[in-house]
Amino acid sequence: MTTNFFSPLSFVAVFGSGIRDPGSGMGQNQDPGSGINIPDPQHCLVSKHFTKYVLFFSYRQALLRAMARVKATPFTSNDILYLKEYAKVMEPVAIALDKLQGEEQAYLGCLLPTVAVTLMRLEDARTRHLMFCDPLVRALLDGIRKRFGPLFEDRECQLAAGFHPRFRLIWLQKHDATQVRRVKQAMEEAVEECLKEAADMTASSSDSSSDDVLQEEDFYGAVTQAPRETSRRTSHKTNAVRMVANWLAGPSKKDFVEAFMGEPVLSKLFVKFNTPVPSSAAVERFFSQGKDILRDKRANLSDKNFEMLMFLRGNKHLWGSLD
Repeated sequence: MTTNFFSPLSFVAVFGSGIRDPGSGMGQNQDPGSGINIPDPQHCLVSKHFTKYVLFFSYRQALLRAMARVKATPFTSNDILYLKEYAKVMEPVAIALDKLQGEEQAYLGCLLPTVAVTLMRLEDARTRHLMFCDPLVRALLDGIRKRFGPLFEDRECQLAAGFHPRFRLIWLQKHDATQVRRVKQAMEEAVEECLKEAADMTASSSDSSSDDVLQEEDFYGAVTQAPRETSRRTSHKTNAVRMVANWLAGPSKKDFVEAFMGEPVLSKLFVKFNTPVPSSAAVERFFSQGKDILRDKRANLSDKNFEMLMFLRGNKHLWGSLD
């Protein structure tokens, strides 16, 4: 291997001279000989670097001609092999970052399945007898496990993924099947608790509206009826076990409307555990839009009008659906 070995950052420095700030939009790098425009996706740092490696193989001849024009030392076969290995290793990491920092899957339930898939793909990469990037794979695996390992034991994170219609416990069976039984039991307990709360609200409303006059047919009810609390507890537990079993037996679905099978309890638990977002990136992007609304000439906007404008701006993608 020559001394002109390109690290990931130096590679981006050579071919990414047209990079702009991540918040400034999409840049373009043009090969002076072929006139090919090479798009510069503005994602997170790792994803942006990874995309440039992929683009290298798509526009390889144009880039090599550009290197010849600036009299840069051409890549050797070992350099090309290293770049291919690096792109293959970093692919799952870049995709995972894009998904976790996006807005379409901004649910806490996406976190553990995404990390699990990333770990599985990195482990698979290690079995391919890497020549250069094996230390990188080991460092990535160690770092991800150190950072996210405790979250695989976190009850809220597990339930968030379990009640997500896209993942349920399918991902956990492939990642760590020994935890499936424990997480399933926790899901049953959460459903049972939710059923109890709904039943208590219904009972309290019916008791408050009932007459205080003792009916004759209810006179012996105190000694002839089974304890209501015991029967309710048994009924709630049975319904919870059945509901969770049907939920886990169902297929993975992207459509949230039909995914919850008409069970308001499941949709309520999905909202409860998936309200937190796995990354603050979506929130930061939304907050950064405030400066576009609260400008110098609109400094006298009331709080209410500002909130309404921010709400409309954040849901701009839904405007077309109202037609």
